[in-house]
Amino acid sequence: MSSSEREVFIIDCQLLQTKAWHRGMGKYTARTLEAWCGSDKLMTNTPDIKLLFNSRLPYSDELKDFVEGLKRVEATFLALDVPNYEDLSSITKGQKRNQAIIDEYLNRGFPGAKVSFMITSLFLDEACPVFPTTAHKSLIYYDLIPLMYVRKYLGYGASEQFFTRFSVLYQADMVFAISETVANDLTNFLGFSADKIVNILGASNQSVETRHESKPTLPIDRPFIIMPTGGDPRKNNEFGVKAFNKFNVEHDHAYQLVITSYFNDEQKKSLRSICDDIIFTDNVSDDELWWLYTHSEGVLFPSEYEGLGMPVLEAMDADKLVACSDIAVFREISEDAYFMFSPYSIDEAVEAIYSMVHADEKVCKKKKSYYKAIQERYTWENTATIIRDHMLNGQVSSQIDDESKPSIAIVAPHICGTSEAGLWATNQYLKLAENYQVDYYYEMTSWDKIVRPSTISFVTRTYNILELDQEKYDKYDAVIYIYDGADRSRLTVLASLGAPGLFLCGKNDIDVALDKLAEEGYMTRSHRSNLSAGDVVDRSIGFVDIYKHDSSFSTDVPQLPYRQSRRMSASSRITLSMDGSDRDKEGALYLKTLTNEIDMSRVEVKVISRSAINETARSIIDDCPIDIAEKLTDHEYASVLMRSDLYVDCDGQESLERSLRIDTVSTLSIPVLCITENCKTTDELLAETYRWLAGGCLESEKDDLSQKDKKTLADLIKGVEGKSDRKEK
Repeated sequence: MSSSEREVFIIDCQLLQTKAWHRGMGKYTARTLEAWCGSDKLMTNTPDIKLLFNSRLPYSDELKDFVEGLKRVEATFLALDVPNYEDLSSITKGQKRNQAIIDEYLNRGFPGAKVSFMITSLFLDEACPVFPTTAHKSLIYYDLIPLMYVRKYLGYGASEQFFTRFSVLYQADMVFAISETVANDLTNFLGFSADKIVNILGASNQSVETRHESKPTLPIDRPFIIMPTGGDPRKNNEFGVKAFNKFNVEHDHAYQLVITSYFNDEQKKSLRSICDDIIFTDNVSDDELWWLYTHSEGVLFPSEYEGLGMPVLEAMDADKLVACSDIAVFREISEDAYFMFSPYSIDEAVEAIYSMVHADEKVCKKKKSYYKAIQERYTWENTATIIRDHMLNGQVSSQIDDESKPSIAIVAPHICGTSEAGLWATNQYLKLAENYQVDYYYEMTSWDKIVRPSTISFVTRTYNILELDQEKYDKYDAVIYIYDGADRSRLTVLASLGAPGLFLCGKNDIDVALDKLAEEGYMTRSHRSNLSAGDVVDRSIGFVDIYKHDSSFSTDVPQLPYRQSRRMSASSRITLSMDGSDRDKEGALYLKTLTNEIDMSRVEVKVISRSAINETARSIIDDCPIDIAEKLTDHEYASVLMRSDLYVDCDGQESLERSLRIDTVSTLSIPVLCITENCKTTDELLAETYRWLAGGCLESEKDDLSQKDKKTLADLIKGVEGKSDRKEK
């Protein structure tokens, strides 16, 4: 075979040289490689496989034995840079040097060959994985937990250790997500296109055929439930122990709870203060873990979030019943095989544990009847096959110098703030970056709250809106202004007057912004009196009235993660959105009347807001039997929406912000009640709510919410890019 016809797979396995080797990511990679290399069928159509290791990282005898046990693969060692945490810039520097080292290796060893390069884990403390300049680039992605649970893991400040890796992530031609849940998270929280992500599934840690039992030395003296977990905050351990303790007290302490994995002394003390009937295994072998599964009364898994959740799959291999949290990834595996509960309701968890432990033969048979189909789908050979096929069929891409592309500027509310439009504008980056060099100019007022970190600043150039001067403006082929209708982005309107571009907003919002600019001294009163919304539109290179009912524009809001339908609760869940502005008062008046006139024993009402709600609105609903969830992260906000049965928005202002909120909810197929041409007052919204509670169909459910044949932001930019009259305007 000539070099030009040759094909080679390079798999970056630095993950196996780190402390993650014996954890979920390491096990996932090891089992996939074993299944792949152990299958004659798969290897028949597989090119040469080179496993890439770092000569500067440990290569243990155990790892050496593992690699030597794989058929028809070759280990390659390169002296790649590793991070130095006394100098955080070492990650960026290391990425650049490592790319040059890998490029040189490929050019020397495989000139002219088609290279498919896969990274098994991007986020490693001990390494700086990168793609070569030219290859088909793919990586395995396990979860977005640090970003989704930003308060618990990162804080809102810059975390270079985590976010610097995004520059590599965004280069991927294909992302192998370990579940549909993770795939959806990449789309919703980072803006990845669905056609760049494939779900590769996964399986339990070991096949039943290779497992052996070994009884661990533990003080087990009663029937026990196993809780396979770890010390990670999102594992929800305190909740799980509280639920077990309540169940066990009702059973005169007849059971023990065996908690696997390592916990420090402080964590153990905290959990033992809740319940005496628990046993910590610390780290156990696979054989000991298998014994615990097979001899347990069932498996408890109360996690708030999982990328896959191997213990659930392992429990089924052990033919055990499962009580687990009602979260997206478990519903993705099966909606019927487990006893599910809300990870926030102790009573639901106790009921699920009771049902699991006391399941009669009929219930056991019914639950376990779903296991076979799940086990046939979730196999390591299936995972390896999906990866192999996509690597075989993937097209080689080269890293294109951004300087050769047309350049555009996006002016928008700050990504870190509470604006839905700011998040949406930032998530357009990946689509736009395929054809443009994209810079962002952000606006954020002192009163806006920080609800998310800025990932985009580690990927492209970001500026303060005040830095968009004439010199910078003249360098762009197009400038796009995104105004969300709030005070926090009024300078966007001002900037568009002096530096015209494509303007997206609700036209009715412009006069409000102009009034605010005059009030704050950004323009004179006389200037304001001579300036109308129409003048702003006329000065624009292009204008999209985002809220017009006949608008041809599509926000292209992606589908939210797999929806969690209600279980166990007979209540109707109504969610109302607020944004901290004076308009919250309309929602508060709606809630005050609603909660006074209906039987609240049948209804759960929740107010959600990314910011703190308006204080006047708070005083109105202070004594209402409702739950207020404010200052929410994106994940928290989405989680509430997914558990809703009706979404209500009392904001009558025609703004981009409101449109994006409603478009997001509409993708979940949740009924939406909001101010429209057909429903113009709060009283009319209440009437529609009563009708819905009585089982009636809402008008919004009859509407065609399709965004097909509408133009996206990328389509609109093509229409104004490099327009000759831009500078004259």
